[in-house]
Amino acid sequence: MKKTLYFLIFIVFLLLNLSTCEEIFTASPFSGLDRDPSDFDLDRKIEYAEQALASGNLTYIEKAFDALDAENSTDSEICLLTAKCANELAGMPEIYAAMYDSESEYYLGDIDFNNVDDMNELNDFANSLDKNYLTPAASYYIDADADNASMNATDYFFAGLCELFDTSTSTTTKSLTDGDMRTDPATNDRVEAAYVLLEISEAMLSEGDVKAGLDSFTTTLQTYYTDGTW
Repeated sequence: MKKTLYFLIFIVFLLLNLSTCEEIFTASPFSGLDRDPSDFDLDRKIEYAEQALASGNLTYIEKAFDALDAENSTDSEICLLTAKCANELAGMPEIYAAMYDSESEYYLGDIDFNNVDDMNELNDFANSLDKNYLTPAASYYIDADADNASMNATDYFFAGLCELFDTSTSTTTKSLTDGDMRTDPATNDRVEAAYVLLEISEAMLSEGDVKAGLDSFTTTLQTYYTDGTW
């Protein structure tokens, strides 16, 4: 009788362990992202946002952005993390991929601000971005840079373009070639800020097509907008 009882206990124990192992190996590493992070403490919100960005799931990234944005934090690293979430939601990553592709209509190495077709294509992209996230992305990137966040070349690249495209799609300016972009001091200051961020990104890149393409873009950007004071 005892042997039978011990055998049954062993079988139950074995089944429980097999079930636990199956859960461990089949559970998604991002399964915890289904939770609402709005009531998390700050450390858990940061962890959630990092996992959401790693997942690439825009639903999770949106929840992460909302949670971090509600903090109104001035910490540089939190500003950078919030900017990254907003950047994804705005739709910016498409142009980052395009900068590597010389066949793309958005390849920065081929953009000429004095070419109508080039600027129409770039303006179309700028206007396709979600302003609900583009504007905060630009703002958070600027704050992160101002407070010396640990930004890499990609971060500075997105920071520069978010600032540039947010300026060009503002209520007073509808395109990168609008006269106000060059004549209005406040607007021109934002374009210069975008140029500086892109220049930092370029300086951090190693030699190659990406660096050359960005160098070409910043040169034509400066040539088109500068009055000699940059």
